[in-house]
Formats: sequence, C-alpha cells, structure tokens
Amino acid sequence: MHGTCSVTCGLGVAFSSRTCSNPLPQYGGKTCEGAATSFEKCTLPECDIGMFRVLLDRMKTCFG
Repeated sequence: MHGTCSVTCGLGVAFSSRTCSNPLPQYGGKTCEGAATSFEKCTLPECDIGMFRVLLDRMKTCFG
C-alpha cells in the first residue's frame, strides 16, 4: 500500500517502501526481491484556483 499523496489537490505522487526485516535474512540468505521503493500517481480533486489567485494578488500588492 502506498503512502499519503504528495499534494492536497490535483495530481501528485504516493510513495511506498519496504524492508526485509520479518524475518531478517540469515546465514547468507537473500534479501527481498524487487524494488525496495515504489511510487504511483495519485489524483485528488482539482485545486481551487480562485483562492490561489487571491493569494497571488495579495503577494503582488505586498512585494510589487
């Protein structure tokens, strides 16, 4: 299972990692096969661009 999406809205990435620790490889045993980390695209509801524009306008006012 992948972790939390990297964004709160729009397109992002969710990462997953695993370790071979239950049980640990012993006596020359092999570690887990395959990648230790993976990711998948996550899609959340679109961002509220209107609020972003309000913040951008305020920044322009403050910083020119």
